Amino acid sequence: RVTGGIAAIAKPIRAEYDSDDGRIIELKQQGYADNYVANKLKEEGRMRYEPKTVGSRWLRLRKLLERIENDRLDDELSDWHEGEDDKLCEVCDAVEKRYVILRQNLEKKKWEDIQSHMTDKLGRKKYTANACQERYDGLRMGTALLPIELDHDQVGRRKLREDRIAAAKQKRADDAAEFRRIDEEKKERANQKKREQAEANQKRVADALRKAAERKERARIKEEREINRARMRDRRKAILATMRAEREWETDRNRAEKLLYRKLTG
Repeated sequence: RVTGGIAAIAKPIRAEYDSDDGRIIELKQQGYADNYVANKLKEEGRMRYEPKTVGSRWLRLRKLLERIENDRLDDELSDWHEGEDDKLCEVCDAVEKRYVILRQNLEKKKWEDIQSHMTDKLGRKKYTANACQERYDGLRMGTALLPIELDHDQVGRRKLREDRIAAAKQKRADDAAEFRRIDEEKKERANQKKREQAEANQKRVADALRKAAERKERARIKEEREINRARMRDRRKAILATMRAEREWETDRNRAEKLLYRKLTG
């Protein structure tokens, strides 16, 4: 033993794993990182692995454990229970959708490789991947035409070739027209969306202007009412002041008349 664990040696991955591998499995299943596991093994005086070695060893151990678990489940397979068939079909349908696209891509790549090898064998590019696939399928199903050199109906083959070229041109033209139609529809939808957005913006601006005008009008009416109320208060004050002055004048006059009367009558 050396300080910091035992020097690492090459050990095969076995179903009867030793305590070092068992400790790796235990720590990794608890979610610890490779650095932590490597340091923990050193602290416990176990095999001195580098963190990346811990990671690669854990991957191989996990695959081994999965295989052992699968073998155990197959050995102990019990009868399927009610409701599990529906769950199985549901999962299979969901996964199948993903693999359909994968298979299509693989099939496309396969025929591209076949076309590439045919180009190498023939010395030049004569057939596309689609042509190779159609020819091979025809050969398997027995529907493929004879090689051109072996066909005695050369006129018919020439007519068939001309028809095929014309049909291909027409299909490309139809596809191009359909593409243009779809593209025009997309553009029209985009323009319609822009128009709707512009109309919505205009409506938003108009609503904002209308609300601003309404707020301004309410403020003007409020200010006008305040001015009118102030004027009414001032007018009322003026009237009250006039009435008070008249009363005072009347009182003063009555007082003066009484004084004058007393003077005159002795």
